[in-house]
Parts: sequence; C-alpha cells; structure tokens
Amino acid sequence: MILHDCSPSKLSFEAFPSNQEVHLMARKSIFVSDLSGEEIADGKGAQVTIRFNDARKGTIILDVTDDEGEAMGATGRKQARRGRRPKAIPGA
Repeated sequence: MILHDCSPSKLSFEAFPSNQEVHLMARKSIFVSDLSGEEIADGKGAQVTIRFNDARKGTIILDVTDDEGEAMGATGRKQARRGRRPKAIPGA
C-alpha cells in the first residue's frame, strides 16, 4: 500500500493571476505494510506475490516489512535467480 503525502496535488500556473503567490509542495511516498500497517523504511521491505494455479483468480501482491517477509518465507523454499550464470574468473 502506498500513501502519498501531498497537497495541493497538481497546480496550473495559468489558473492563478500573476499577482498571487503560488506554493508548490514536494511529494513523499510512504510505504506501509499490508499485513501490520507498520511503516516500511526506505530501502527495506519486500513484496510477496501470490499466484494461484487457477489463473482466473489472478495475482495478489502484498507489501510487507523485512521481518514479515522472512517469517512468511521461512516455511517456503528459495527459487534460484534466473538469467545467465556469471563467467568464471580465470585464476580464481
């Protein structure tokens, strides 16, 4: 879940006469865990993807904290990374 902390959202300079002052605000995204509601720090957290064998049910994606992701993954199995294997370094 992503909460956007901003106001006003989009301002058009044409909408304001030239004698009025316009204040633009920055936008900050705050990530919150879908399970516990805790704030997820920048660079932390995980996404849990649930895919059903019956494709009609679709896919569910959850944003979770690191601890919640590790707890959920403790009973599962790791999947190897996809792509090419790195080349062997000669002499190593």
